[in-house]
Amino acid sequence: MRVYLARRLLNILVVLVGMTLLVFLLLRLAPGSPVTRLLGEQTSAEDIAELEHALGFDQPLPVQYIRFLANIVRGDLGKSVVYSSPVSGLVLGRLPATIELTLCATLLTLVL
Repeated sequence: MRVYLARRLLNILVVLVGMTLLVFLLLRLAPGSPVTRLLGEQTSAEDIAELEHALGFDQPLPVQYIRFLANIVRGDLGKSVVYSSPVSGLVLGRLPATIELTLCATLLTLVL
């Protein structure tokens, strides 16, 4: 039983690290720069470089990934580029509707 639980916990850890790595890489490989989206197209190169430094985008990718993981562990999901507010607040605001949809879909699946 302990071996089974240890194996399952290890699998969960591998999946979590894999998912965070996938999300991190997709965010970095997305077209366009989040800094340019925040500041606008007509911003000077100096302002862009300053914000990239402030956000840590000038660091190597492994350093950025470790910082990304540390922020997730603390519950800091960053700031939305579109809404200019914390992502965790946006996610929590939509959580009741998500739970309601999940429960309805599960109930419908059980009935059918």
